Amino acid sequence: MLTDLSSYSLADFLLFDLTIYRGLFGLLNDNHRPIALVLTLAACGTLWLLHSRRPEGARASAILLALAFATSGWTFFFGVYQTINWTAVYPGWAFAAQAVLCALAAFLIAPAGAVQMGQTAAGAAIAAFVVLYGLFGHPLAGYVLGDEIAALEWFGLAPDPTALVALGLFGFWPSRWRFLLAVVPVLWLAASAVTLIGLGADLKAGLLIAIGLLGLAGVLWPTRRLNALQPEADDRASAPRPRLATSLAAERARTSHMGPIKADRPKTLLPTSAPARAALRTGTRPPS
Repeated sequence: MLTDLSSYSLADFLLFDLTIYRGLFGLLNDNHRPIALVLTLAACGTLWLLHSRRPEGARASAILLALAFATSGWTFFFGVYQTINWTAVYPGWAFAAQAVLCALAAFLIAPAGAVQMGQTAAGAAIAAFVVLYGLFGHPLAGYVLGDEIAALEWFGLAPDPTALVALGLFGFWPSRWRFLLAVVPVLWLAASAVTLIGLGADLKAGLLIAIGLLGLAGVLWPTRRLNALQPEADDRASAPRPRLATSLAAERARTSHMGPIKADRPKTLLPTSAPARAALRTGTRPPS
């Protein structure tokens, strides 16, 4: 029995080959190309908001991802992919749940003034690279690896670039929602890589795994506190300088030993000789 199972390969468990799988994205683009165009432009604008640290960036990205997961799940999993694989409904429902969670996150994320965490420069660079790769690098890599131009995979329709862009955008989020919402994209990327390996597209699968791991690193990258930096700087600015504080303390110590300062009385010029004093008392002119 074990000998019989060892003779099977991963491709034997798939109901389609690489040509049929690639053709699904051609059908997907023919029917829904405007959706991909609009969502790609919206993703570029959202990336600018997040990279500029605009306060509305996280909420805008949550709304964008809710739309992207909903359209990708409906058009791909419940659409073209279900026609050749009956198990497609399971990741389709996962994408639908992801869309609902992103929509909830859009309303539950802390308001702009209450944002306390921010991504570091290195984490932001990783997140931005993953987003740009998902939007443009993934379709370009597919073209280089043999995909037709009409069958390239685009964000908002194909699940792979949608999951990659999601990981990249989550890397900018200050909220801990990013850890929960990264689960579905990571699981799908792993399942997609296994499918591509079974179809013989090992290079494309390896590239997908590498960028997926990079996106996951961006999500897990440690953040820094933003609201604590400004008060700390203000405290340092308002604190007295060491030399100035030392001189002020020495001055206080010196004056404390001197006691209260007495005002000097005005000096009066009085005559010192006896005849002059006598003349002053009688009001006569003193003898010269």
